[in-house]
Amino acid sequence: MFGLPDCAAEVLVTFRDRLESLLDVDHGLDLLAAQAQDGNGSPLSYRDYVAAFEKQSYAVDGVYSLSVLQRRRASPRQRCANWHRWLMMERGRSVFGDGSCTGTTDLSIRTRAGRWHHAVEFPVDLTGLDPQKRLRVVVSVVVQKGCVGLGILSPDGASLPEETVICESDGPCLVELVTGRLSQSGSLVVRNASVDGNPSELEMKIVATTFLADSD
Repeated sequence: MFGLPDCAAEVLVTFRDRLESLLDVDHGLDLLAAQAQDGNGSPLSYRDYVAAFEKQSYAVDGVYSLSVLQRRRASPRQRCANWHRWLMMERGRSVFGDGSCTGTTDLSIRTRAGRWHHAVEFPVDLTGLDPQKRLRVVVSVVVQKGCVGLGILSPDGASLPEETVICESDGPCLVELVTGRLSQSGSLVVRNASVDGNPSELEMKIVATTFLADSD
């Protein structure tokens, strides 16, 4: 989780009950919030940072509603945040067959029947992004029924170079997906991986999207 304070914070929040006997979770969250505010001599606490971020992000002029011109002027971190939010919006999804995908931040997905049948795809919005960059997407997944596969499709959608399969579990699983160069990457896909072909059900939340350095 080095260099990914938002992902580390998600782990602390998700597994608070298990970690409280080992460390002061609230203090850890405050330290991570300070790391995310690098250069701020008086960083906000985690609670205040999240509240300020949400207020700013969803405002009329926030990073989630920037015009195309504003996106082009935004910092790489803002542009990545825009893509993160765009990925969650209903207009950025393709749901297949009788599958379903509801929610905005926390998604509830039910796949259609049939092993390896695609349930939902989330295409990448390249507006304002460097097409030569790569992205790391960290997803929190809880499979409530069956098994699902997650991966990044090829540009033409014909192949899935790498896939992570997750089966029914009691708690969330963090999955890291890495794109190729954005100009050569397709949609993020969720598909049914249940051996018996019956529909699978899951809760999914994208907890971070970050640019990869050229050396990574």
